[in-house]
Amino acid sequence: MFFTVILIFCLALFIDGATDCANSVTGAVSSGTMTLRGASRMSAVLSFFGCIVFCLFFPSVAENTVSAVSFPEEKALLCISVSLFAVALWSFIAWLMALPTSEGHAIISASAGAAAALGGTVNVPRVLFLLFSVIPAALISAFFAWAGAKITEKAMPGCNFKTPIIIFAAVASLFHGAQDGQKFITLALSSGAVPEGKMVPFLLLISFSMGIGTIFGRRIIEKMGGEMAVADSRAALAADGAGAAALALFTLLGIPASTTHVRMTALFGAARAMKNKTDTSSFLLLICAWGATFPVSFLLAFLLSKLSIVMFL
Repeated sequence: MFFTVILIFCLALFIDGATDCANSVTGAVSSGTMTLRGASRMSAVLSFFGCIVFCLFFPSVAENTVSAVSFPEEKALLCISVSLFAVALWSFIAWLMALPTSEGHAIISASAGAAAALGGTVNVPRVLFLLFSVIPAALISAFFAWAGAKITEKAMPGCNFKTPIIIFAAVASLFHGAQDGQKFITLALSSGAVPEGKMVPFLLLISFSMGIGTIFGRRIIEKMGGEMAVADSRAALAADGAGAAALALFTLLGIPASTTHVRMTALFGAARAMKNKTDTSSFLLLICAWGATFPVSFLLAFLLSKLSIVMFL
């Protein structure tokens, strides 16, 4: 049980914080509106509050996610531990290549792989729905970012967008905490690693870890806001607004969404609308990394689960 909690903590700190938490402020940092240090602090605080508030009072994302996979009671901790290790391994490899991944969707895929290997139950339609919900979220975000950039170009030329960019980045950070906090709570509930009476201290630990992990996010911010698409203030405004709106919508509907890919497609859409420099090959590489997350996480968890049977059971 202690080992599982440590794995969840490390995933929140070193993986989720360094990718998704950092992505919440990519537009603000890459456009020069905020410094990395200032944006990281803001993202840390608001991710913290988003995690606490939504996990306690609006846990619909967690409720929908936990129903997708069930584990044998006697193997639940092992299943979750193997899933977390598989997610951490894949995310670390992707981070070394500065490729953002969706930890929430990786957790769902890995949990399905571990359950399939260790005799659990996988609700295939629900798993597929949760995994591929990222597609409409990304498309909505990209379209509204493109439209927003076009509208501001014609309606508000020469405006200073610093304040709204900061506000939208703050909203994105808040709902990132709401989204990913609930995904980590799902792990705790599924495995029984954290007793219900200690859920609030666990929430505090996870939300704090997610925020602190933002300091490791420079590589991802540079990849998305520098190489894939150059974000000036107008593109950052459109991308941040569209990304924040998409995250808020899907969170309130109780559907898991990837902060990384909502932000990525929004930034690319806004930059294209503004005819800023974009690198289509980098964008496609990021899309491929997202697509690889599902099968790689599933297979890693499945194979590690089979190995764990030989070693521990």
